[in-house]
Amino acid sequence: AVVSTQSTGEPNEYVGDIISTPFIPPTIPNEQELLLELSKTRVVKIERGEMPMVMIGLFDLLFAYLFDLRYTQGQGSVESGWTISRLSSQLSWLTQGLTLHKAAILSFTRAVTFPLYRNFDLCTKVLEDLRGVVGGGKSSILSSLLGLYHTLRLHEFYYLHNIVFVKQYCVWLQYVNEKHLTKLHIALCSLTVTKSDLPLPLRQFEQLMEAGGEMTSSDEEVTSCEEEDSSSEEASSSELSSCENETCIVEKQSEEVETL
Repeated sequence: AVVSTQSTGEPNEYVGDIISTPFIPPTIPNEQELLLELSKTRVVKIERGEMPMVMIGLFDLLFAYLFDLRYTQGQGSVESGWTISRLSSQLSWLTQGLTLHKAAILSFTRAVTFPLYRNFDLCTKVLEDLRGVVGGGKSSILSSLLGLYHTLRLHEFYYLHNIVFVKQYCVWLQYVNEKHLTKLHIALCSLTVTKSDLPLPLRQFEQLMEAGGEMTSSDEEVTSCEEEDSSSEEASSSELSSCENETCIVEKQSEEVETL
């Protein structure tokens, strides 16, 4: 079920804290060693017509990483590699949206499907974080990519994503023209995703949750009524049994009298 921050409960309070927490920049241990390691990687030449798809792939990776970064409040967890790999359609299924808006829909859909706490407002907050990271330029984006690289390299399986995707992005980013990143930031500033854009009946889920609360209260009333009825039936049955016992005693006494 999709967790809603409007209702009460411990999970919802935790999600509310995650959303209200200011953005925490990633901390990468041994960052210089990572950069030296990446410097040995050959730069992949990107054709002009491939640049839009590369930018969409960058959005896909950054959204997945920034979601986990906010989800764990900057601390990471043993599930970080799994979360990132599931939220990124590029890492999970080697596919991505044909446009930035479709890529965002894919990311939002996965974010309200796979993690433990699934919240649409949390996705919107992650998109806001992504705007800030891309708006910060190469250094800000590279810091996030290095954080992603460090997170995946610690896993026994997901480190392969670094070899195929993340390492190439880290090296390519250092040589890309800033104008492409500026275009991406402008597109992100005008990008909006609504619940109706997702291929999920979120509105119906919310209506069912609201109706479920009303049904629960009515069910409690029915249960209490049934308990009262059962208690009254027990009382009446005990009274009938006592009356039958008294009748039997009277009949026995009358028979004894007749015998005498």
